[in-house]
Amino acid sequence: MTSNKTSKLLSKTQDAWDRVWGDKSQNSQLQLRVPAIYALGRLKNQEATLPLIDGLIDANNDVGQACLTSLKSSGWQPETNKEQLYLTIAENRWSDCQAFGELAISPLLSVLNDETEAIQISVITTLGEFCLKAQDAVVPILNKLFDKNTSIVLKKSCIEAISLIPTKIAVIGLLKASQTLSDLIIDDKILALIILVHIY
Repeated sequence: MTSNKTSKLLSKTQDAWDRVWGDKSQNSQLQLRVPAIYALGRLKNQEATLPLIDGLIDANNDVGQACLTSLKSSGWQPETNKEQLYLTIAENRWSDCQAFGELAISPLLSVLNDETEAIQISVITTLGEFCLKAQDAVVPILNKLFDKNTSIVLKKSCIEAISLIPTKIAVIGLLKASQTLSDLIIDDKILALIILVHIY
């Protein structure tokens, strides 16, 4: 009987979680998501833990940190490489992401649009360090580079990262940047690198 009640409670909790978790685009939902995260953590149940693990790489850092706190307080320990990677990202241990190889690319892209510029810069820098393994990151980083709301510091990080991923799209994007962006953002060293990559 108790197990049936627990099962119903978990089902209702999961339904509520899905409704709250599903709408990530509205800031007002954050006020609902964070309490739901802590409630799931208190259940200390595998089914409740799974969305918290996925939440570690949420594009909203507040949600990711709430998931991290909730998981840690429930005694959770990562059991797979994927879970260890998500924990690494949530703890902002960017240099440790290299050890996960290509497995890290997609989760890093998930947090690329975090509202915190320092996190965006760290993610972009980390993706650049993957070089050709990060080919899937080129277009999202170029989109960030040409976004009119992107700061000069972030644009410079984009250019540095893209210059480490020598693909045709990267070269085209860098050439466009050299023609349309300020000299404050793209310097002669980067232009020389563009030419070298383009030749080879």
